[in-house]
Amino acid sequence: MNWLKNILLNLIASVLFVVGASAFAYLRASKEMWAPIILYGLGGGCLMVLLFVAFLGIRRFAELKPLLKITHDNVEYHIKNWLDNFGMSVQRQKTDDAYFSFKVTLPNGNHVAIQHLKQLKQYLLLSIAIIDTHQVLSKLPPQELDHLLTTDMLEAARSLTTFERSGLTILLSKRLPISPELREGKLIDIIEQLNSTTVAIQIINTQALARHGIANIQE
Repeated sequence: MNWLKNILLNLIASVLFVVGASAFAYLRASKEMWAPIILYGLGGGCLMVLLFVAFLGIRRFAELKPLLKITHDNVEYHIKNWLDNFGMSVQRQKTDDAYFSFKVTLPNGNHVAIQHLKQLKQYLLLSIAIIDTHQVLSKLPPQELDHLLTTDMLEAARSLTTFERSGLTILLSKRLPISPELREGKLIDIIEQLNSTTVAIQIINTQALARHGIANIQE
């Protein structure tokens, strides 16, 4: 149908041009005083036609321009490019249970893992582990430790972040659907949300330790 529409547009433009030129020639011969007015009118009409054609051309170019579509086959390539665009330090990790895995180091020293797990094919899994390397949290009274971990869990829930705990290691994570509409901004937003929640929990833990005179040693 596009070819038929193009033929009709060309035909209409040709007819208008012939009619306009004929009218101008007739008026110039019979009523010379109207000729300049008609000439200006035709000039303005031609300009409007040219602008309309240019608009159609730009619109057609936009329609023909290939849109970025994220798929399972190219998501790794685009994730790496987006992280590079933001100047983030990225290390590729080897793992058998994932199609790919990146370790991203943020400016504040926190590390975000970005994985496309084989058992979670439709999503990217972004996570940050808060590791109590020196077991300082274990120095808290049991009741205080339980209260602290509950507070940490509530902080994660407030930001809609999944909270998991293994011993004194906390894992915060978010899932990001792999879809054609996935874009750089969404990835960076999830990374920033995870990092903000992590920093909040780190501050909460440090304050709890300080109330008991325990220094929070971080590497």
